[in-house]
Amino acid sequence: MANFSKLYITNGGKELLNRNWNSGKKLLFTEVVLSDQVYEVDALEELTGLEGICQRVDIRKVEKLGNSVQISSVILNTELEEGYFVNTLGVYARLEDSESPVLFAVAAEQMNGTYMPPQSQTVSGIDVKLRITLDNGCNITIQSDPSAVATIREVMELENNMNSHIGDLGNPHGTTREQLGLGNVDNTADRDKPVSTAQREAIDSAYSRGTGYTDQKIADLINGAPSTLDTLGEIAQAMRDNEDVVSALEEAIGNKADAQELQEHGSNGTIHVTAAERQTWNSLIGLINALTANGAVTALKIVNALPADAANHPKTFYLVRG
Repeated sequence: MANFSKLYITNGGKELLNRNWNSGKKLLFTEVVLSDQVYEVDALEELTGLEGICQRVDIRKVEKLGNSVQISSVILNTELEEGYFVNTLGVYARLEDSESPVLFAVAAEQMNGTYMPPQSQTVSGIDVKLRITLDNGCNITIQSDPSAVATIREVMELENNMNSHIGDLGNPHGTTREQLGLGNVDNTADRDKPVSTAQREAIDSAYSRGTGYTDQKIADLINGAPSTLDTLGEIAQAMRDNEDVVSALEEAIGNKADAQELQEHGSNGTIHVTAAERQTWNSLIGLINALTANGAVTALKIVNALPADAANHPKTFYLVRG
């Protein structure tokens, strides 16, 4: 960190002030310079120029504080190819509409070792604030270029602002699709986007298969029913119009045998004949028909003669003449 002595106004600076007061012209501070030349403090007021100037920057800011003027500037190493030791600081000024600037004031560096590194090493700089007290401060103005230099703090703030700006995803500049070359991109919602030819063909094929399956199932359900009875509504209306028939059907359906009753009926040997019994009966009927047909017997009848304990004996049949 540089530590400069107080600012000494040179003899040329004092002469410039006299002309400023006599002419009424404004005093313009033009630049701040840094030199690696070492000067004795007692010799500063005699200087008319500085040797070994290494850097020059415009005045960035001035503040009028009563009869005092505070000059602010920042000298950075961002364009410095070689490093150097800062030993002397000078301020140049001139009157408006007049000759070239003169060395107005000088300050000596007191640390005897402040080093300004080259840009290749690290970002570094000197924040210069110089206060000049003048009797006629109302006629002093500062010539400055606000864009010429920035303080290290301002550089850091700028970097933070840039990082924040880069991370802003809210389109802060209002960039349009056309500016990005996306003018032909469809910006409709997904559900409103058109489908491709292949997608349309696939959808149509699936729809066709679906409707074909449905139509076939409906046809199977109708099963050739007449057009007047091929919907549930028409069937319901027909049932309302023929309640007696419907009631009879419901009663008949209600009286039908269930599965168990049907099974018991099928296995009942008492009410059903076996194949052998059927053959015996058929043979007997054939014999009777033969006897009656040739006149040998005019009339016959079958008598079932069962003993008292018939349940324990086989059936016995007799033929007797009628």
